[in-house]
Amino acid sequence: MKHGLLWSAGVLVMVAATGCSTVETSDADGGEPAVGEVVHVRNDRLDGGEEIPETVSEQAWVWEGVGYEEMVVERILPLSEGALLVFDDGVVALDTSTGREAWSYRKVGVSSASAVSPDGSLVAIASPGSMILLDSADGESVREIEDTNFQEGAFVIQDLGLMADDGFVLARLEERKAASVRREDWEDGSRWSSDEITCDGGSSGVVSILGGFFSPTGVVVHLECGMDESMLVSFDPDNGVEDWRLSSGKDFSLPSDHYETLDEVTFAPVGDKAVLQNHARLRGTVIIDTEKGEVLVDDIPALVGDDPVRALEDGYLASRSEKIEEDLWRRHLEVRDFSGEVERSVTVDGYQGHPVTGLLPLNRSLLSLRNDQQEGNARISVFPWGDEGERVVDLDVQVDVSDMFSRWEQDREFGPGTFQEVPGAVLVREYPFDEIPRVAGLS
Repeated sequence: MKHGLLWSAGVLVMVAATGCSTVETSDADGGEPAVGEVVHVRNDRLDGGEEIPETVSEQAWVWEGVGYEEMVVERILPLSEGALLVFDDGVVALDTSTGREAWSYRKVGVSSASAVSPDGSLVAIASPGSMILLDSADGESVREIEDTNFQEGAFVIQDLGLMADDGFVLARLEERKAASVRREDWEDGSRWSSDEITCDGGSSGVVSILGGFFSPTGVVVHLECGMDESMLVSFDPDNGVEDWRLSSGKDFSLPSDHYETLDEVTFAPVGDKAVLQNHARLRGTVIIDTEKGEVLVDDIPALVGDDPVRALEDGYLASRSEKIEEDLWRRHLEVRDFSGEVERSVTVDGYQGHPVTGLLPLNRSLLSLRNDQQEGNARISVFPWGDEGERVVDLDVQVDVSDMFSRWEQDREFGPGTFQEVPGAVLVREYPFDEIPRVAGLS
């Protein structure tokens, strides 16, 4: 995954768009578009009205990326209606009831960063020097932004998603080992700028900006304060007043080194909570209440045979094994509250899925994704909560991570963002693929 498309504190020039044609491209010859050319296609409008599925029963469609040969679907993001497939140089919006492409935007061969506004109504695509805002429903161009001082050194758009419904948030390192945050509006420019943020006494100062995100009530920034020290700071999104801050060592404990070498360790939002992703995506041992600025738990049990799987807004999913006889194990997949009490569960004898990765909790069932080694395709087991039954859905895509030993890497290929619930469907990205990328939709 890319890291490095960042907004500096340069001068921003904003131009409101007047709309676009059904097919907009700078390729005048009708052949293959050259590197740097924009291909903007609008086929249809996403009508909406779909909710996140409470369970699934069948594969409804498979999207095949004809025209996207050798390209990788890096992430799947939910929109207010439908879903967004993110590529290195652009995006495709899908109608999740049919799998049809509603619209797409590419700046061919130019590494870009993409983000969706918190309400899902806007999509931002940034490449060096510029950013375009598109209506997520039909892909119509809403605004183009030029940055006359575009450089590395602030928020990474696609990872942090610090794009508001009506603007965006910028953060940067300052002199004297400090940092600052400011909010820009699309229409009116700068809304607020924070005071310089410094680490608590005894540290070596702000070393780097580890991450940041919008919570339902604030803008939260994660800062590194010297070796093995970090700090979370939340700002009021309307006026920039600091609401709270939490420091490692003082307010929460940073876990000891993980047995795997993780790509990154930072906080990610889950509703009005945030989880320290020290095990994998949305999986960790520290949970923060971002509205109150309180640590709910800083030591979720993480034992062999009793593993945290995914943080949820009101608790976490855990996977516990029980040996019932020689060579036969029982798997307990449990939703627990933050005190560890089991609220609902699924118990499976002879469980065939991965004990930790490839699990997706829905309101009425738990989904377990695995690859059928004999058939060569992916299968999803649907386990209703509190029921011993199992329904199997065969997919026309494969998800084979048998050559990966790292759970972090496995989660990247069939975890949050690649095995993803969206309005109207649950989507599964194929891995690996031969020539064209494919995504299966379940309903």
